Amino acid sequence: EIQKRFLQTKTELYGTDHCYAADPFNEIDPPSWAPDFMASGGKGIYDSLAAVDPDAIWYQMTWTFTDKWLKKSTDGQTPLRALCMAVPKGKMVLIDYVCEEREMYKKNDGLYGATFIWDYIGNYGGNTYFRAPLSSVAKKIELALPVQNCAGVGCALEGVACNPEVYEMILEQPWHDGGVLDDKQWIANYAARRAGRYDPAVAKAWEIIRNQVLNPGPQGHRRGHNHFK
Repeated sequence: EIQKRFLQTKTELYGTDHCYAADPFNEIDPPSWAPDFMASGGKGIYDSLAAVDPDAIWYQMTWTFTDKWLKKSTDGQTPLRALCMAVPKGKMVLIDYVCEEREMYKKNDGLYGATFIWDYIGNYGGNTYFRAPLSSVAKKIELALPVQNCAGVGCALEGVACNPEVYEMILEQPWHDGGVLDDKQWIANYAARRAGRYDPAVAKAWEIIRNQVLNPGPQGHRRGHNHFK
């Protein structure tokens, strides 16, 4: 009821683009992990969106989906599956968050057919990394784009103004034939754009950065840390 009334007022004031973010139980445990509870929650969230806007699309980030969400009940159901299956197909888009470290779509039967966006973060809460793993990101995107329920790629910017080259590459890659991109050639072209013309010294410098800093380099003060071990 609260959500419905809030969205009605918001729509009256601002209109709508039919896109709504809802992240239930983000970084907290729900009252119950039972699949029927999750299904009820998912249905309730979507139904209240649709009651205000029949064209509503629910956007949900996958950051919250820890191992507890993937644990199977005695009948083989998981809380995540129950949540996803409670929403009509095509009405939920999962932001597959921090795909440079963990790709949720490769687990759980491809996110049970729910539409997803392959997403890069690269900068947790403004904790600037030196690294921007161009090679592995380019390969992961190449493999993700042909997946039937992949809607595209994106960047979840918790912090900006660091490693702009990786964001440019990611958002350009879907425009390449088959989503195939050679990061070595791409960085050479990027160097020429940055310099305003081809300059062999600039090209060499950027190749050193790509090869020795961005791809294998340290991760700022989070060096060696992986959120999803």
